[in-house]
Amino acid sequence: MDLSLYLPGISLVDIDNDGDNDAFIGTLDGEIYFFKNKTVNVGVESINAENGLKIYPNPAVNEIKIDLSSFNNQNVSISLIDITGKTVALYNLANSNTIDISNLKSGIYFVKADSPEKTKTTKLVIK
Repeated sequence: MDLSLYLPGISLVDIDNDGDNDAFIGTLDGEIYFFKNKTVNVGVESINAENGLKIYPNPAVNEIKIDLSSFNNQNVSISLIDITGKTVALYNLANSNTIDISNLKSGIYFVKADSPEKTKTTKLVIK
């Protein structure tokens, strides 16, 4: 059996014919998630532009750099969250803005940056 046909991804379709798209999200582990009447924004740049949190490179392979300039040199807590909502890694950044992601599986993640004054979230794609 050729498993290369079963890659993770997002599919939008109006499965129940109510005029609103429904989302199916598949993972590398073979799990499928269904979200009724959901709009899914898959544009990484549009998310980054809206909240000012910039991550590069995106998509990434081994490490990412996070532009923390909007946090005014505060200590920032970084959470990496998978598409199921599970926090898979936590970091505290003060002087460095580089994070090693080589131990994470390929897929879509959310990066949440918290400081005492603000919280920002953006999407990250790991190859």
